[in-house]
Amino acid sequence: TGTVASLPSAATLTQVVMADTAPIITAFIPDHGRVGTPVLITGERFVGVTSVRFNGTPAPFLRFGSSIIVTLVPRGASSG
Repeated sequence: TGTVASLPSAATLTQVVMADTAPIITAFIPDHGRVGTPVLITGERFVGVTSVRFNGTPAPFLRFGSSIIVTLVPRGASSG
């Protein structure tokens, strides 16, 4: 039961950066999940990321270096 978020279309990263240093997302693992599902986001330029959101709903996250973020699908997330 509950909403299953389609992550690639629903997730965003927020970072205050110059245009040429914006974060680049290369993968979401898994690419969908229910509230509480752990999600691995891989890519580049994650150093300045200040938030992770799923269709505007904030999610807790941990950043590992400049290329990995681990988060959870938050309550209230929806497919985008």
